Amino acid sequence: MRTPPHDRTLAAIRRLELSEMDAALLTLAVLGEASDLRIDTTVLRPAIEVAAYVHRTQTRPGNATRPVEPYIAHPLRNTLRLIRYGCTDAPTLVAAVLHDTVEDHAADLITLFDGPPDAGLDAAALQDRALTLLADQFGGEVAGIVKAVTNPPKPAGLPVEEKNRGYVDHVESVIGDPKVYLVKLADYVDNAGSVQYIADDGRRERLSRKYRPLVEIFRSGYAATTGPIQVSADGRRRIGEHLDRIGDRLS
Repeated sequence: MRTPPHDRTLAAIRRLELSEMDAALLTLAVLGEASDLRIDTTVLRPAIEVAAYVHRTQTRPGNATRPVEPYIAHPLRNTLRLIRYGCTDAPTLVAAVLHDTVEDHAADLITLFDGPPDAGLDAAALQDRALTLLADQFGGEVAGIVKAVTNPPKPAGLPVEEKNRGYVDHVESVIGDPKVYLVKLADYVDNAGSVQYIADDGRRERLSRKYRPLVEIFRSGYAATTGPIQVSADGRRRIGEHLDRIGDRLS
């Protein structure tokens, strides 16, 4: 009996590194691997649709073979990385897909679900309204994780070093929750792990300074969460390897 094309394709995709996949392959991998692990995709799929829509105009640096990529590849990589760490918790994975939607596109989320927001709302109020709508659509637990990983609005003109300190303080303050830890870790691994591909020397050094202190924070935070972190033994090993590699690259 011939192996169905779907099975052959998914098996081939499983053998790819995350850096080898574009947004289309990442979507197939997330949904395919989640289904194989019996993770509920009835909420995961619409979360991907929402994130793809609100991030549609964004790009970010890719790698040597794909210097610029659609931004949606970033949250999809985060989600697939968590699945490959052994995380099967649907709210955690849905939050990983949506983790940047409120921080980057609160107004677009509000417009999508409730029509254009009041022009008088400031950034904090826009985020609060977007989180309320996310809770309506995806549940309070997902919205709570997204809220925890969302960087609060910063005043204009804040010095870079003060911004970096605020980022570190924010991470330290939220990763005690094991689900927040996983979403924030996946985000960090993807962001800090891609700094080497940034061509601009000044920007690369600025981001290296921003991300360098977090290596030890995530290492120590693994054992300091308020509950068990849902990853496999192999996933825990891979987390350690990823943090080691990032530490070496940023040192």
